[in-house]
This record gives sequence, structure tokens and C-alpha cells, in this order.
Amino acid sequence: MDARVWKQFLCSVLQDGIEECSVVLVDNFESHMSVQIVNEELGSHMCPLPPNSTSVCQPLDVGVMVPFKRHLRELWLFEEMVEGDDEDLYSLTAQQKRMAMIKRAVAARDLCSLLDVRQIFDTVIEDYPDADARLGRSAVIVKNPAFEDGIVKVLLGSEASLTSVEADAIKALRVSQASQGSEEDVAVPVFSLAERALKKNKVLRSPGVYKDCRFLRPTALHPTCASAFLGNEVGGWGSPLQYDIEEL
Repeated sequence: MDARVWKQFLCSVLQDGIEECSVVLVDNFESHMSVQIVNEELGSHMCPLPPNSTSVCQPLDVGVMVPFKRHLRELWLFEEMVEGDDEDLYSLTAQQKRMAMIKRAVAARDLCSLLDVRQIFDTVIEDYPDADARLGRSAVIVKNPAFEDGIVKVLLGSEASLTSVEADAIKALRVSQASQGSEEDVAVPVFSLAERALKKNKVLRSPGVYKDCRFLRPTALHPTCASAFLGNEVGGWGSPLQYDIEEL
């Protein structure tokens, strides 16, 4: 990371996700201390964190990055296994290498499920109980905890433990009776090549009552993406677990 990359990130990535007044918290890394760039590009107020405070935020940061980097490493090893003996990877141009890194990062992010994030938050709350007010299942910003809890139970394979409220909240994800017996529709979920190669899931498994909920990826950039399931009752939905359902 340097000042050039930081400015590019602010202009090309972060800017599109900021719709109102904001505060950008950064550590004391030299390239991050670009008050002028932040004010010019985002119109935001930048607040550098005090020295030695980064360690307090570290558990949550590590919790998010560990599964992402694990998937990233596995995808890289898979690429080496498939392509290593077929062509000279060292002959790739710099542009091709950058594109490969971007595609690998996107694929690794897609492998991080909503369940991963819930488990991360639960782990942080165990170490820092005060964080429960902001990250817990009953936090004020969680507008529909029944929906979140229901999805997490489906991802865990614990559909039998769904309460009536949770089942009603995720009823739009339920597979219709007509299609439950159709092998073409639900018997084999669509997995990427990387997922099959890494044996993340067993392809041959019994049809489920609910759709494969792994496509509900946690993101902070789609504040209204749950409206397709929850309708107008979502309102200003701002849960720490937000869902990208554009692929449904």
C-alpha cells in the first residue's frame, strides 16, 4: 500500500459506497495519513486512530480476513495444481497477473458466507462482551433478527430448529413442493470449479427444504438488498449482516 494505491482505492472503490457525511478511520500508516486527498476526493473527515489502539480492533479485523485469506490461498494452490504443468506462468504479462489476482480475490470473497460473519461476530463478543450492543443478534441496527437467525440455521443444516417466526421470515427461500422432487432444480446446487476442487461441499446430497443460501453474501454496500424478501418492512435496514440477493 502506498499513497498512489490509497488514492485509487478512495476514488474507484470507497467513493461509490458513501452517500452521506462520513468519518474515515485510518491507522497511522504513512500513506493513509492523506487528509488532503480524503477531503478532496470524498468530502469526508479523516480521523487517524491514536497510537497503540489498532490492537483493540485487531480481533474483528483478523476474524474477517482469516477466512478470506484461507480461501485465497486455497484458490491459488488450486490454480498452481491445474496450470503449473501446462504452461509457463512466468511468461504472463504484468496486466495478466494483476487480473488473475483480482479474479482470485473476488472468488475468495464469494466463498465467505453469511455464516462465517456471524461466527466472527460471536467470537469477538466472547472476547469483548461490550461489543454485543453493536454486533450482537439483538443489536439496535439489526432490523430483522429472525431473518438473520433463520438463514444462519439453514447454512448450519439446522432447519429443524427453526422457530415459527424464523421460518416465516425466510419463507421466500423455501423450495416449492413441486420442485423438491425435481433433480434438475434442487438435487445438485451449482458449485464453482474451485469449490468442487477444494471439496467444500458434497455435490451428491439430499435435496433441501430451502434454497442454497450461500449466495446470500454479507456486504455493507447493499442497504436495501433484503427488500425482495422482507418488503417495505425493512425500511432503513442497516444490519451488520446484509445480504446480496441480486442473483436470486
